[in-house]
Amino acid sequence: MINEKPPLDPQPLSPYVAWAGNRNREPILKVLKNKLPKDSGKVLELATGSGMHINFFAPYFKHLSFYPTDKDIDVFDNIKTLRKQHNNANVCDPEQIDLTDAESIAHAGEPNTFSA
Repeated sequence: MINEKPPLDPQPLSPYVAWAGNRNREPILKVLKNKLPKDSGKVLELATGSGMHINFFAPYFKHLSFYPTDKDIDVFDNIKTLRKQHNNANVCDPEQIDLTDAESIAHAGEPNTFSA
């Protein structure tokens, strides 16, 4: 399934996005292992989408707290479902941030400082 490319569909929960995410998660993890802090900290993921990456990475960095965000609140249930399936206590509830809206970013709430 990972090698079979589905039709292009940019929606966050589409088979195409899942295919691309599964294909690139190992190379991204390799980079994160060298870049993320070794001590405790906070990681903000912008445009989380389905939550597949944040929930794949979280078990490798149990010392970090991950904060998923997305403009589309329709993906929040999927992020939470994956968090529960993977038993990722270090993935926080998703928060709505619209990167095209400065007010959304300015009022994003906790946390206001991040490690990466």
